[in-house]
Amino acid sequence: MSALREAQEVVAVALKIAPDDIKADDSITTYGKLDSVSFERLVLEIEERLDRKVRAVDFLNMKTVQDLADYLEKQRAG
Repeated sequence: MSALREAQEVVAVALKIAPDDIKADDSITTYGKLDSVSFERLVLEIEERLDRKVRAVDFLNMKTVQDLADYLEKQRAG
């Protein structure tokens, strides 16, 4: 699975929308407000996929779905 597809699926789980509706250059908040509950779902989904804890602060500078994809790819490589 590509990092972009995985990022689309993570955002889809967090915001409860279809992954196929999510584009790489979309803001993570395009499809709904990323409130504390959906943010927690986002972090938990990433931790589950990476099988390790992640720091919530790592997500503060992410703006787009592609930013999230780049993060996932970097975490898998490192």
